[in-house]
Amino acid sequence: MENSSSSQTNQVLIARDGEKRREEYSAGASGQMVYLETPAGRFIVLPANRMYADLNTESRDTDQGNRLQDPPDPSPGLSPDQLLSGAHAPATYEKLGTETLAGRITTKYRVAVLNRDDSHDETLIWIDEALGLPVRSEAISKSSGQSLAVTTELKDVKLEVDPGLFSWPSDYRKVEARLIFDLIRNEGKPVTPKPEKK
Repeated sequence: MENSSSSQTNQVLIARDGEKRREEYSAGASGQMVYLETPAGRFIVLPANRMYADLNTESRDTDQGNRLQDPPDPSPGLSPDQLLSGAHAPATYEKLGTETLAGRITTKYRVAVLNRDDSHDETLIWIDEALGLPVRSEAISKSSGQSLAVTTELKDVKLEVDPGLFSWPSDYRKVEARLIFDLIRNEGKPVTPKPEKK
């Protein structure tokens, strides 16, 4: 049986200030895709095309028949959310001690899971106790000779946030969210925009 492995690297900018949150993902030829949560609602912004969509308006649109969910995760595989919220097989937890990452003191843990199908998942997690956040995780999933490794790391952590990160320029055009998702799926090739419903 042949063993194979794959790894991937994705960079995500995350900023948070109270209830405000910004996540910035690479969207291929479309440049960056920005997801914003503010007291005014949830928005998706495509800076390269100078457009944005109001996800709250889309989710209330009963003519569509189904609710538009949050944007798809551009990094498939094991994410911290999946690790923390999915249904779990029995796991073992081990505290491995302290380790310094990027000049910050962290506590390192190992979580190992043996699934019913004999696949094996192992995750190393580094928690920055001063921030109260995981700053790095390395998840390895092995099944049937295949191996998938996903590393998530917080870098350039800043405690002061620029308020401008939670808005967009006033000249951006408002469009339906489907147009932005279609642009991303079509690798930035133009699609015919539908007029926005009033």
